[in-house]
Parts: sequence; structure tokens; C-alpha cells
Amino acid sequence: MQLLIVTFVVLAIIHLLFNQFGSSRRAAHLALGICAVYVVLFLFVPPFTRGMSSKIYLGRGYGILPMLPLCTILFPNLIPEMSERTNQIIGWFAFIGSIFILLLFKYWIWQG
Repeated sequence: MQLLIVTFVVLAIIHLLFNQFGSSRRAAHLALGICAVYVVLFLFVPPFTRGMSSKIYLGRGYGILPMLPLCTILFPNLIPEMSERTNQIIGWFAFIGSIFILLLFKYWIWQG
């Protein structure tokens, strides 16, 4: 839980302090807002992973999953082989996919 919150806060602070990475402010703020909603959904909205949240690998993996797409949206220049726009599009698709996976697990798999 602390790792997820610390990772999100550190990424947000790095982006807000050093916004020279090429992402637009609107896209960055939207991504940060959506990721904040994801963190709240994962940590505070039941149902939770039964028996998995205490495991170091599986339970925490669902929380850390959206941090990689968030990085590709906030810092599109980190992968120089692809254009900034391509990195951001891939980041948004992965971000939406991770939200879908979380909702799928929360409302159909962990519910039962």
C-alpha cells in the first residue's frame, strides 16, 4: 500500500517539478487524475483481494500495474526509438486496459 502511494506521489512530483519531458499539461493532469482514482479504487473500495493482498507479488501487482503506463504518458521521451505521440497512445491504451482489469477483478472475480 505504501509503495503504491509513494510511487504515485514521486511520479507526480517529478513531473510537476521538471515538466520538460514533452507531454502536454492537459494530458498529464488527466493521467494523474485518473491514476489517483485508480489508486483510491484499488486501496479503499471493496471487495479486496482475499488472501492475496498480504502476498508480496500478486496482490501488489494490481496496484503497481498502472504506474508504467503513467510513466509513458508523463515522460514520452524515455523510449527514444518511438515518437512521443506513439508512446503516449500506447500509454493511454495500457492505462485504460489496467483500469478495465482492476474493475473486472473487483466486481466479478474477487466478489465471489
